[in-house]
Amino acid sequence: MTRVLAVDTETTGLRWFGGDAPFCISTCDVETDEVQVATWRVDPKTRRTKKTLNDKEFARLKRVLEDPSVEKVFFNAL
Repeated sequence: MTRVLAVDTETTGLRWFGGDAPFCISTCDVETDEVQVATWRVDPKTRRTKKTLNDKEFARLKRVLEDPSVEKVFFNAL
């Protein structure tokens, strides 16, 4: 597994506590350039996401993002 992972997210807005949510999470292994993308469909009228990650996608993201041995570089992180 990589030691450095680039992570980027796209959201429906900036109000996390106002109902905005992620609709795309992408990761890139800095060593191998392997890119993985998880997406949700978004209703253009309500801006609400229409699906959730399947168990396999969620388990992969959870495993890598919670691994303390992997350095994460987030784009546009505050």
